[in-house]
Amino acid sequence: MDIRVEKILAFLTDIGIHHRYTTLNEKTFLPGIKVVLGTLLLDLEKGLYLVTSFMKQGILQ
Repeated sequence: MDIRVEKILAFLTDIGIHHRYTTLNEKTFLPGIKVVLGTLLLDLEKGLYLVTSFMKQGILQ
């Protein structure tokens, strides 16, 4: 996993937002991300392109 993604997930954990890796088979508002009962469900295969796209645009550095 990219170090930037790890830093983002560590930050979310530090501020009390729990996350769990899973496979999301349904369509979600943000690809690869769904919130269930206050926990971020992350499908890295579907959502990783979003992070890569942000990095290419200079949003994440």
